[in-house]
Amino acid sequence: RRYALPWSRRVLEQLPRGTPRVVFAGTSDQLLEDLATLPAECLALDHRSSLDGAFRRFGATRALQGNLDPAVLLARPEEVHRRTRALLAEAAGRPGHVLNLGHGVIKDTDPACVAAFVAAGQSCVAGSRFLVQRGVYDAFVAALSERATAIRIGAAALFAASAMPAARSE
Repeated sequence: RRYALPWSRRVLEQLPRGTPRVVFAGTSDQLLEDLATLPAECLALDHRSSLDGAFRRFGATRALQGNLDPAVLLARPEEVHRRTRALLAEAAGRPGHVLNLGHGVIKDTDPACVAAFVAAGQSCVAGSRFLVQRGVYDAFVAALSERATAIRIGAAALFAASAMPAARSE
């Protein structure tokens, strides 16, 4: 509180307007209320924090990212899928949840288990859609595509991965 919080606040306040700000501090459940005072849109939770508890503490005031235990990915893919779906059930479809690991991928993790984690998360959100007014559709898709092409996901050193929006007019 005395040392890190003021400097974290200073850094976050100096970021350009519109920059998404995510705050993470491992093993910090007891400090979440302090971290929530920082000007950030998202609190990242490590796997030792209760996702449901964090939702109860902060409501809809900000997004919550996390928080599957990275050690779960050392299990079989079926178990990874089951535990990921259980975490998503804990999120209970509440808006603002960003599925992620509690803190990084362990070096010896089987890529099939990473794939099981990703697939379990995607199967949950693949049905999500949002509507864009016809008059702004083209401009919206162009802006979204431009920003999404700059997103890099995964371990860039291992492979080039990117995210692209899927958009269609109906």
